Amino acid sequence: MKSKDIKFLEIRYLRGPNIWTYRPVIEALVDIGDLEDFPSNTIPGFYERLTALLPSLVEHRCSYGERGGFLRRLQEGTWPA
Repeated sequence: MKSKDIKFLEIRYLRGPNIWTYRPVIEALVDIGDLEDFPSNTIPGFYERLTALLPSLVEHRCSYGERGGFLRRLQEGTWPA
């Protein structure tokens, strides 16, 4: 079976207010390939690299309804797709 690479399927610049924010933003549709089959806590260095690139993720309140909730889920293991 051939491995699937990560692919950017669409990239858009949204100029004004949009479904994500009131400010301009870049929206990307990404096929994560083989990573779809692995929870976040099994991918070596994933948490460290992601938080280094996107430090504002600490503000995402996913699941736990509190600051850092999404990062907590990443460390515990969550499915990326």
